[in-house]
Amino acid sequence: MATYAYVCTKCEGRQDVVKPMAESGRTELCPSCGALMDKDFSANIPQVYQSGYRKALHSDALAIHPSQRAEHRERYPGVEIDHLNRPVLTSVAQADKYYDGRGVVKAGGRKQLI
Repeated sequence: MATYAYVCTKCEGRQDVVKPMAESGRTELCPSCGALMDKDFSANIPQVYQSGYRKALHSDALAIHPSQRAEHRERYPGVEIDHLNRPVLTSVAQADKYYDGRGVVKAGGRKQLI
């Protein structure tokens, strides 16, 4: 048996359901309004991972040229650059804001440069 967290697609009500893992794909209906509920995958993530990374992320993919360090400090004052010219990201919110500013778009479920 496992506990699954659900959120209503209509009224945004939340509910935990205990059911066998073999039935994990079974849909649930909201007890309040009767609409379909979606699994709430964020419900089981510890708060520390929602607010900040356990270890800072040094992004090789978004590394800059050394000549761009001053411009980077101006445009992204909250994002440090390490000795290898990689941005150092400390939280999901900071990373998303940084990705948006750099023109990284979400395609196929992953963020990538266009």
